[in-house]
Amino acid sequence: MVLLIDFIFISNNVQFNRTTSAWGTCSVTCGLGVQLRTVTCTLNGVAVSESFCDSAKPATSKSCILAACPHYKWKAGAWSTCSVTCGSGVKTRTVNCVQVGTNTVVDKSLCMLHNKPSPAKVCRPGPCPGCNW
Repeated sequence: MVLLIDFIFISNNVQFNRTTSAWGTCSVTCGLGVQLRTVTCTLNGVAVSESFCDSAKPATSKSCILAACPHYKWKAGAWSTCSVTCGSGVKTRTVNCVQVGTNTVVDKSLCMLHNKPSPAKVCRPGPCPGCNW
């Protein structure tokens, strides 16, 4: 329990101190974030009003930089052969969301900010015998 003392009789030998907590964890898991801590004016370990401390107040926040955040993109495989040998058919390919740099397949929701390449397209290898196009 921290008590805040608003009025203290001050004698010449009383010394007010700034007490700082440890820095908290970074606010992000990757990239640029911030760490916070508390700074308290104290007298004999008891929190008092900030007006009693004459010294400059130390910083209560600082930047923290963690490993770069992963990036994701759509990766399209090679087109299949046409589904028919004549007439109108379809070519298909796999399209996966992957982590850039590792090509590890990840959940498609991580790529939703990017346009997904088409997984299928029409193909026409030629007319079928006896057909007039």
